[in-house]
Amino acid sequence: MNVQVELPREEMENFLAEITQNKDWLYLLAPFSIGDFIIAGGLSYAAQKRKNKSATVLIAQDRMKNLGITFENVVGTIYFPIDLIKAVGTFITATENYERDNFFYGNYKIGDNRAYDDSINAVDRFKRYVFNLPLNTPLMPPIVDPLTAENIAKLREKYILDKNRTVILLPYAKTFETLNINFWTTLAKIFAEKNYIVYTNVAGDEKPIAGTEPLNVNFVELNFIADKVKCFIGLRSGIFDFLGMTDAKIFCILKFAMWDWDIKFLYGHDNGRTFYDAVKYKKPLEDYLKANGLPSKIELSHPHIDSRDIYFSYDDILNAILYEVEKI
Repeated sequence: MNVQVELPREEMENFLAEITQNKDWLYLLAPFSIGDFIIAGGLSYAAQKRKNKSATVLIAQDRMKNLGITFENVVGTIYFPIDLIKAVGTFITATENYERDNFFYGNYKIGDNRAYDDSINAVDRFKRYVFNLPLNTPLMPPIVDPLTAENIAKLREKYILDKNRTVILLPYAKTFETLNINFWTTLAKIFAEKNYIVYTNVAGDEKPIAGTEPLNVNFVELNFIADKVKCFIGLRSGIFDFLGMTDAKIFCILKFAMWDWDIKFLYGHDNGRTFYDAVKYKKPLEDYLKANGLPSKIELSHPHIDSRDIYFSYDDILNAILYEVEKI
């Protein structure tokens, strides 16, 4: 389907009508990142039932095509270039028509401050403010087909998957702020000196960290790798949403102001740890918490957060990661 990105209102309405023709199906637009795609897909069955539809069709960026995942109730996914997805989102925002009889805009309403309620996590905000679902609605995990014996052999031939020595770095994130490359090169160098096998997860034009080898896999392959390496270390990204539903050992660096995206909090993943990055504030902890509208005794209100995991120095984060890896 050849569609111009910039479309007048009438033509955009016709375009949406064309891709949502089956009135018995729910069409769900997941406009942004991998994490949003996984959350929206995981809640699509409940949204479908709420709308009394028989099946769901996801609409997403074409870069999601290679993930290799689907959801139990989803009969198909329509992929479009990111510019067109953004144009549709802009149109829906302008018209404030986020929900129709058989269509959902699967993300927060622009300017809706309720979406940033500090009392609930990111998945629960999707339930409440995007799909109008009860907070006890289950999030369905993605369906991942098992690898064939042939594909497993190819994967093992390409990568050294060692439960005791293989470490995978994930330094790139499209949604969250990237750390200075020196942090990752220092970490990679120390691991190399300790005789670890170190890979950098890359996609597109991303480059492996110096001293590491590139790892480029889809989610079907990642699902196989997850519990066959020592650990994954990286910035909070959509890949961690997927890994949070596996048995992977994960160490995730997350801006403290984004605490509501903590993997443990979202998915109950206990096989790892989050390192909260509060470096830019350079304030006493009590002042920082107050500035972010969080209580001084944070463990009482948000028991998934341990104040000892909040760091004001990247050296401290690096040393803490090294310590945790050595404990495995």
